[in-house]
Amino acid sequence: MALPDLLTIGLLAGIAGVGAWLDWHYRLLPNRLCVVALVAGLVVTGLGQGLAALLPHLGHAGLALLVGMALFAGGVIGGGDAKFYAALAAWFPLAEGFRLLLLVALAGLVLTVALWLFVWRTVPAGRSHPAARGQPRTVPYGVAIAAGAVMMLVF
Repeated sequence: MALPDLLTIGLLAGIAGVGAWLDWHYRLLPNRLCVVALVAGLVVTGLGQGLAALLPHLGHAGLALLVGMALFAGGVIGGGDAKFYAALAAWFPLAEGFRLLLLVALAGLVLTVALWLFVWRTVPAGRSHPAARGQPRTVPYGVAIAAGAVMMLVF
C-alpha cells in the first residue's frame, strides 16, 4: 500500500473515529465535524483523482443527504447521523454507494446486537449500566457509519 493510501486511510479513520467517539459518549455528531469530513473527502478526491472525479462524489453525498433527511423527518434516524453519513459518502463515488450502505448496515447490525447482548439485556429497565453512561437505549449509529466507511476504504 502506497504512502498516500495510508494517509488517506489515516485521515478518514481519524475523522470517523472522532465521530464514533462523540456519538458513543454524547449521542452527538457536530456540524463542524460533518463539514470537516465532507471537505476532507472532496480534497482527497480532487488531489488524488483530479477535479473531474468530484462530481460522482458530490452526487453520492447529495443523494445520501436527501435520503438521510427524509429518514430524519420520518423519525427513523437522527439529523446528525444523516449529515455524518452524507459527509463520509463524499469520500466515495455514487457507483460505490450501495456497498457503503451495506457495510454501514452490517456494522449497525453488529453494534445493535452487541449492545443488546452485553449492555441492555443485563440491566433492568430504568437503570443505567456503567458502559452506557446513562445514555438512553438507542443505537449510536455514528459508530456504525464510521466503521462502515473505514471498512469501505480499507477493503
